[in-house]
Amino acid sequence: MASVEESGRFDGKVSVVTGAARGIGEAYACALAQAGSAVAVVDLDIDRARLVARKIEARGGTAVAIEADVSDGQSVTRMTDEVMTRFGGIDHLVNNAALFGDREPWDALRGDIAVWERTFSINATSVLLCTRAVAPYMERRGGGSIVNQSSVAAFRPSADRLPYAVSKMAVVTVSQAFAALLGPQRIRVNVIAPGFIDTEGYQRQLTFRSSDAAQVSSLPLARRGQAADLIGGLLYLLSDASAYVTGQCLQIDGGMLMR
Repeated sequence: MASVEESGRFDGKVSVVTGAARGIGEAYACALAQAGSAVAVVDLDIDRARLVARKIEARGGTAVAIEADVSDGQSVTRMTDEVMTRFGGIDHLVNNAALFGDREPWDALRGDIAVWERTFSINATSVLLCTRAVAPYMERRGGGSIVNQSSVAAFRPSADRLPYAVSKMAVVTVSQAFAALLGPQRIRVNVIAPGFIDTEGYQRQLTFRSSDAAQVSSLPLARRGQAADLIGGLLYLLSDASAYVTGQCLQIDGGMLMR
């Protein structure tokens, strides 16, 4: 079977990736560019986003870095306008931007509500805002595909990470609602729920949590995931290979959750 790159499946497409300045988002942006798509590298950290865009261009791809706070409606509108000005259309949206929350365990009984609100705003409200913003432009192109980033934490919530877990479950719910709403416009909406993925954010969490060695070794695949492990699922869900798939949550978790 030909790879995504060999098939040229994303040639002529335009993809928007939020939270793309580092970690999983950076891996997604680079993979889409390698597969032929022009990529908008969206992040609040514009300096890091520019580094990613330059990396893509140095490899022969097409990219633009755009500064945006995806939890703010006006910022999202400006971001979308800039993508349209630069590329003239939008085919794919990857809502990857996320906040783990405070670096310390969050107390469900006494925790700072500001942490809850900020985490939910970035992780879940951003999905609503970005989808609203890009859907009309996808419809003009005859359809499109959206992939939203959740987490296995949505299905295994713990009290000390409740803001994160609830926000990631909200991503699943919002995605399914939009899948039903936008299906007639040939816009598909799906979810990826990663497990233990070894990123900077994950490493920061380990500074206050006990070692995850026992949990990782108990997985059927017995290792932490890497950002590269998620790319195949992303490209599948964005591509025509999944043309009859919408409203689904793909768990990429080394076998952590079997449902």
